[in-house]
Amino acid sequence: MVGRSSGLKMGGVSTHAYYEVENDFDIPRLTRSLNKVICANPMLRAVVNTDGTQQILENPGWFEIKELDLTRLTSEEKEEILGKAREEYSHKVFEQNKFPLFDFLAYRLAEDRVRLLAGFDLLIADGISMRILIREVMRLYEDEHIVLSENTFTFRDYILSVEEMKKSPYYKTAEDYWKKQAECFSGAPDLPMIQTPDEIEKPVFRRLIHKISTEKWQALKEKIKGHSFTASTFLMTLYGRILAAYSNRNTVTLNVTVFTRFPFHQAVKNMIGDFTSVMLLDINGESVELWEECLNVQRKITENLEHMEYDGVSVIREVSKRQNRVGGTFISFRFYRYDL
Repeated sequence: MVGRSSGLKMGGVSTHAYYEVENDFDIPRLTRSLNKVICANPMLRAVVNTDGTQQILENPGWFEIKELDLTRLTSEEKEEILGKAREEYSHKVFEQNKFPLFDFLAYRLAEDRVRLLAGFDLLIADGISMRILIREVMRLYEDEHIVLSENTFTFRDYILSVEEMKKSPYYKTAEDYWKKQAECFSGAPDLPMIQTPDEIEKPVFRRLIHKISTEKWQALKEKIKGHSFTASTFLMTLYGRILAAYSNRNTVTLNVTVFTRFPFHQAVKNMIGDFTSVMLLDINGESVELWEECLNVQRKITENLEHMEYDGVSVIREVSKRQNRVGGTFISFRFYRYDL
């Protein structure tokens, strides 16, 4: 919420997921499937009021996937229109108090080809929830006879259960665990910059992609497997070491995204909502050999995950307070952890 304010350093943006996919979609059929999923999942009908409270709309109305016909245009004209659409929708900031906090737009490129643009405000759903949404929409798309019903245990019930959990001894143990570490974190990487954040009026983010062959990746995964840690941990450690090297630091702290779903109810596994939390993790840049540091990181991740009842935002606040960093940016480099 705070990051949406243009008055904040590097602000004026939101946490936003954007996808493009091409297929021979039947858009009216896809629209019907999507609306069934919206009806069955309260957080897809959620808005965030100006006071910060969430509200679930009982009947927000029918969501129509708009379809634009580009079949009569040349390839160059199609690419120009699609490029402008990508520029607009990939950085869209939704009005958080208005439904919907997601968007779908279809461009028909040929009789049997549609480019679908999809954007989601992550105020209402996390990365795993996006997968659940897509899976459910396509399941109903394939079989329109499936009937979905809303679970009796909702995301609101989940949040209330989390609040109740804070009264438990497990929460106190987790709180003590993180508070003991609060003074030990090294801090964010300090990279050389062409411009300072204060000089950037409107930040624009670009994805940088490097691909390796399937053969090389499989060979690397086999080598990683022999060292008893995950491919995700290996990439995270490399990422941290590169940031440490360019920061001229021995150790840096990463902000690692984790998706914490406490099993209060069987419905939680397939629930759509924002279960995102963060984990602070130090990466040693040079004092130990790479494979050994990967194993150290894997062990620390396992230990940290056993104490996630005390959420990451509270940890960052505690660290900022103890290290006199209140009001400043403490951890700015994030690693999204997936099992690869």
